[in-house]
Amino acid sequence: MTLVSELTSSSSSQVDSAPFFVRGKVVEGADQIHRSRDLGVDFATPKLDFDALVHPRTELPPLLKVPLAEIIDFLAEAGQKLLAPDNPHVDACIERMAKVSLQPRKAVEFMVRNSAEYLDLKPLRELVEQNFPNPKALDEWVPHTDHQGRRSFIRAYPPRLIHVLPGNAPAQGIRSIAQSALVKSVSLFKMASADPFSTVAFLRTMAEVDPDHPVVRSMSAIYWRGGDDSVERVLYRPQYFDKLVAWGGGDAITNVMKYIGPGFQLVSFDPKTSISMVGKEAFASDETMREAAEFNARDVAMANQEATSPWPTRKPASAAASRSSRRRPSRPTTIAKSSPSASGSIAWARAPRARSTRSCATRSTCCG
Repeated sequence: MTLVSELTSSSSSQVDSAPFFVRGKVVEGADQIHRSRDLGVDFATPKLDFDALVHPRTELPPLLKVPLAEIIDFLAEAGQKLLAPDNPHVDACIERMAKVSLQPRKAVEFMVRNSAEYLDLKPLRELVEQNFPNPKALDEWVPHTDHQGRRSFIRAYPPRLIHVLPGNAPAQGIRSIAQSALVKSVSLFKMASADPFSTVAFLRTMAEVDPDHPVVRSMSAIYWRGGDDSVERVLYRPQYFDKLVAWGGGDAITNVMKYIGPGFQLVSFDPKTSISMVGKEAFASDETMREAAEFNARDVAMANQEATSPWPTRKPASAAASRSSRRRPSRPTTIAKSSPSASGSIAWARAPRARSTRSCATRSTCCG
C-alpha cells in the first residue's frame, strides 16, 4: 500500500522530489511524502490544487482550433528533444525511477529513452488514419449523408480525460500524451507510485520546445494514492471530465468503477489474456529453431516479466501460426487494440499484466 503523510523539513532532504506538471507549469514542493508500491521507497510531492487541475468548461479547449498537422509536427519535434543525450529531465527521471522500479537501471533507461519512438511522424500519422475514417473531422466540420439521404455535419470535439497510468511501462506516459494530443483533449494524468517521474519528465521536455504551445497547456500530470476518496470523489465527476482512461488489475479497475455514471464513462485497459504459439514448421531446421527460440526468449523476457509478455507457449500444427510468428519484428511489441471511444479519443494502448496472474496480449494472437 502507498503511504502518505506530511513531510517535516528535516526529512524532506532525504527523499527524491516528484514535481507536478499542471497545465503547462511545473509545480515543485515537498509538502507530502509517499511510499512506492513495489520497493517502499519514499518520494515527495507538492500538495494538490484542485482548482488548478480542472479546465473550466466555460473556456474552449486550448487545442480546439490547432490543425492536426501542427500538433503532429510539434510532437515529432518533442520526440527529437527527448532523444537528446543532454536532456536533464530524462536523466533525472532515469536516476529516480531506478530507485522505485523493480526493473534494473539499464532496463529503465532503455524504456524511457526508447519511448520517443511513439513521437515519430510516421506512426503518429498512421495512428490517426487507423482510428478515424475521415481525419478531417478533427479539424473542421465534415459533411455527412446517411442512408436516407439526410445531410448533416460532423466534427470531433476535444474530450476532457483523466488517465490512470500503469507503473510498469514508462513509455505508456508518452504514448498517452501523444494520443491525447491527437484528439486535442484536455488531459489529467495520474501517475503511479512505481513511476511518479517519467510523465512529468516528458511534459517538461515538451515545454522546452514551446512553453506556450496548446499541447503543453492541455496537459497535467500529478500523483495521489490510488483509492484516496478525498481526491477521487472531487475529480471523478462529469462536470469536470468526460472519461476515465484506467490501466491496472482487478482491484484498481473495481475502485474507479464506483465513480462511473451518466456523463462520466470508463475506458478500461484491464488485464488481458493471450497466448504465443509456435508452429511445427519452426522445427524444420536449426536456423528456424534458433529464430523461433530467439523470438520466444525476447517475448518472455520483455520488461523482466513486469509488463505485458507471453507466458505459456503452445505448439499448434497450424502453418499460419508459424508464419505469423516468423513475420514478427526484431523487437517484438505487445499491444491490445480497441476502437476509438464515442468522444473520438483514441483507445489504443498496451495491455497491463495482472500481478496475480500471468496475462498478456500479443500482436499475433490477441484474445482481448
